[in-house]
Amino acid sequence: DRRPEVADRIAMARKSIVLEALLRDVAERAPGLSDAALRKIYDANPASHQVGERVKVSHMLFREKARALGMLGRAKAGEPFEALMKEIGSGDGEVAADLGEIERGNFVKEFEAAAFAAAPGVASGPVKTTYGYHVIKVYAKLPAGARSFEEVKPMLLAEQREQVQRDAFEGLIGDVRKNATVRILHKPEGPPAPSGAQAPGTAPPVPKTAPQAAQPGR
Repeated sequence: DRRPEVADRIAMARKSIVLEALLRDVAERAPGLSDAALRKIYDANPASHQVGERVKVSHMLFREKARALGMLGRAKAGEPFEALMKEIGSGDGEVAADLGEIERGNFVKEFEAAAFAAAPGVASGPVKTTYGYHVIKVYAKLPAGARSFEEVKPMLLAEQREQVQRDAFEGLIGDVRKNATVRILHKPEGPPAPSGAQAPGTAPPVPKTAPQAAQPGR
């Protein structure tokens, strides 16, 4: 297709791919992404890594208590909790989700109380909340304290990579602006108005002093 608009889109796509590859290469080579640099950032901000008591939990939510009891019975009989979660569809108000690590204060109090009281590795419930009936399984309990460097490292790496790419992009834009040549493509219509000329549609200027009347006999 040789249409100009198609050629323009292809050219823009190529430039976008090249720019993306360039920024990725800059990010990968940046010294700030080394383990030593990330460790320095981690050590400089100890307060930001503090977390409260946590539990790692999954749950299944049902509208009907009988349905929740049925699933709980199957889990206690030995069926894998994860396999039961896959049976839950999005219809009829049923939900199944791996909530990961949760802290107190982020969920309804009935659910939190049951999750933090449950024994790891065992399905429990049903837990009644305003959302329905929950069947839960706690996988691990984690004490309050600071997250380890290995836990925080992926987040620090993503943040620093984004910052490096942003700096590189802004540097490229700065170079383009510095080396750009400005061309005026629009030519003004008509010759420029002479200095002091009256603009169209405006009244003539009022003289600063009124003209004197002619005296009789002159």
